[in-house]
Order: sequence, then structure tokens, then C-alpha cells
Amino acid sequence: MDRELFIQPSVRIRNLEKKLLTKSQFERLYEADDLQDSIRHLNETVYSEDLAKIDRAENFEVALSNSLNKTYNEVLALCPVKELVDILTYRFAFHNIKVAVKEKILQEDFEHIYSKVHYEDLDNLRKQFEIEKGEKGTWYEDTVIQAYKTFEETKDPEKIEFFIDKRYFEKVLEISKRLELDLVEEYFRAMIDFVNIRTFIRCKRDEQDISILKAALIQDGYIDTEDIASYFYKDIEDLINSYKNSRIGKSLILALKGYNDTGRLLLFEKYMDNFLTNLLKEKVQRMPYGPEIIFAYVHAKEVEIKNLRICLVGRANGLSADFIKERLREIYV
Repeated sequence: MDRELFIQPSVRIRNLEKKLLTKSQFERLYEADDLQDSIRHLNETVYSEDLAKIDRAENFEVALSNSLNKTYNEVLALCPVKELVDILTYRFAFHNIKVAVKEKILQEDFEHIYSKVHYEDLDNLRKQFEIEKGEKGTWYEDTVIQAYKTFEETKDPEKIEFFIDKRYFEKVLEISKRLELDLVEEYFRAMIDFVNIRTFIRCKRDEQDISILKAALIQDGYIDTEDIASYFYKDIEDLINSYKNSRIGKSLILALKGYNDTGRLLLFEKYMDNFLTNLLKEKVQRMPYGPEIIFAYVHAKEVEIKNLRICLVGRANGLSADFIKERLREIYV
């Protein structure tokens, strides 16, 4: 890939980065008196335009969703390489596949759940069940058909999740390797490790059979899936300690502590997000130009909106500032 194609887009992204929220701005949000006060502070930021379109503060989710969609539209418009766009948007494409299969199984309309970010035609996606071009059609068509066939064979909705998630990581890693985007490949391989260990913890917690774990584990992370499965009849701490010196070791230890303290995996996901953010900050912020700058900005914006959601939901429910702060992710700026 010709990196010089990204000189001008990188300049534009650097300008957009200047509008990302700072720690002090987040402090004002979670220390606000109530939701209305938080919204007032947020109105002083780049989010004012989207907030102006909602009729009441409690509808902030609409503003956040619109802002994220706007971010993707901006980025997709300036990205010179279509396959990088694919990497950025496939998460939404695979989400839509899950929704389409769920519609088919339950025979209900979930139009309101579909993501509009990805460019694939939703009507065409739904038609795949009737025309069944999957095995001869595109990988996208094949994925939705094979996912439904997985359900027909197993009658287990969880197996659909496993199948589609594996297809997602296969696809983004395939493109990352083909475009020689080493950092993006590292990002997704590290994510696979976190997802696999989170799955391991969930299976242990729910007293699932080891066969469920093996079916769920995703290949191509840095940590071998067979090695993860070998700890199934041991303590969770044994697995974490065995990888404490790995690239994600420190984050795993923090994530396990969060899980042990709360019995929930929400903090585990926080430390995964933090690791990925710091990975991008370390390697991208000093780059003069390149596709990684676009990729990192999208990650930063998604984390920012996730943090905004945590702040606003927290203030709407009267949660303490310390409680909210503890759950916020590391920011990119």
C-alpha cells in the first residue's frame, strides 16, 4: 500500500484529534450535579450540534449514536483505501449478520437494531436466507447463510455468536496482513487474547463444559488456544499468572482483580480497551502520516463515546463521581 496516499488524510485526522475530549472535560461531566448539568458541560464541546437535535436530556443516546455515525461518515469520505474502510466498518457488518440471523430464527423485525454504518445492503442481507447464494456468493453472503445453518444443526444461539465472531477476526486479520498493517494486526491479535481469556472466565463462572470453551476460542491471537483450554480444570489465577509477563500481562492482572472484586466482566473489558488505546498511543501519535492514524482516531472516538455513555448514564442514575471515574477508559489525547 502506498503510504503517501495518507499524507493529506492524516493532516485532517490530526485536526479532528484536537477536538477529542480531555480528562478535565470528562471530570466536569462526572462531577456534575446531575444529568442536566452534565449535558450543559457537554454542550460546550463538539457534541453541541448533535445534542441540539434531542428534545430532552434523557435522550442523550440518540446524540451519541448520531455523533458516532457522523465520525464514520467523515472518516470513510477521506480514506483513500477501501480495504482500510472495511477493517474499520466490519464490526458493524458482522453485527448486522447477527441481527439478520436473529430475525430469521425468531421471525421478528429488528430493523431498529441494525447498524447503518456499514455499506452492505440490508435488504440483500435478509434475502440470503431465501435465495441461498451463500456457498457460491460473496464471503458476506456465505457468512450469514453458514451462521443460520449452524443454528439449524445445533439449535444453540450461542454457537451462532461463536461462528460469526470467528469469521470477523479472520476477515480483519486477513486484510491487515494483506495490506501489511503490522500495528493493526497486532491490535486485533491482542484483542483476540483478551476475548479468549474473557470467554475462559465466563465458561468457568457459568460452569460450562470444556467443549463449549473450545468451540468459542478464536484462533490467531498471541496466546495458543490449546494452552488456554489446558487451564480449564485449574484456577483462573493459574492461567493469568502464566501470562503475567506477556505483552498483555499487566492488563490481565488488573482485569482479573476487577473481576474478583466485582464478580463482573465490565472492568475486564475496561482494561482491554486501555491496553489497545495505549498500544495505539505509543506507536501512532508520533507518526507523520499513514493509515494507522485513521485507524487510531476511530478507536479513540469509539472509546470517547463509550466514556460519555458511562458518564451520562451514571449521572442519570445518581451514581457517585468515584464510581463513574473507576469505569472510564483511558483516553487517546
